[in-house]
Amino acid sequence: MIVSPWGSIVSEMDEKENMTITDIDLEDVSRIRQQLPLMSARRTDMYELRRTCL
Repeated sequence: MIVSPWGSIVSEMDEKENMTITDIDLEDVSRIRQQLPLMSARRTDMYELRRTCL
């Protein structure tokens, strides 16, 4: 299943092993990221992101 950032289904397959190729409009992705400014709303005073290696 391929789902857009807004939650609409772009492509969907059944439970069988399969593959699909879908074009992604990177300008559309940039525009949506500007509309959903999640990174600018981070509360870095409340938590800290750490990179861990396993």
